[in-house]
Order: sequence, then structure tokens, then C-alpha cells
Amino acid sequence: MLPHFSHNDYVITSRFFLRSLNVGDVVVATHAQYGELIKRVSSIDESTRRITLSSDHPSGLSSDKMGVFFPQHVLGKVIFHIRQ
Repeated sequence: MLPHFSHNDYVITSRFFLRSLNVGDVVVATHAQYGELIKRVSSIDESTRRITLSSDHPSGLSSDKMGVFFPQHVLGKVIFHIRQ
């Protein structure tokens, strides 16, 4: 998530705020192949509950490679960021 988040930064997340998840929010999600990821919500399909995540950095993982996420894959919404 460069340039906004660096490798040694810390984030505080909350599952409570997932109820109000919006496009543009930053979340921590789990992926079967890539593990835990910090990504930005790029779209939410309310009818299918599918969430598309994207990277801020152009060379980051693309939405095509990650696929869609479901709410159970989102571990929390980033509510605080501590830079190293």
C-alpha cells in the first residue's frame, strides 16, 4: 500500500466499523494465496456482498489477481495508522 503505508508501519483495525464499509476505506483482508493484505475498497456489490479491493501503488497486486472478497475475508477496517 505504498506510498500511504510502509513495511514497518502499524495499523489498528476494528470489525465494528465493517458495518459502515465504504468505497475508499482501507481494510485488512485475508487471502488464500497472499495471506493478510492491507488494501483499499474499490467497489462493493450489495446484492452479492462481493467486495473488490485494490492497491494504492501501481505495481501492487491487481484486483484481477486477488479476485473478489466476501465479508468473512475482511478482518477489519483500518481506523488508525502509526508510521514508523
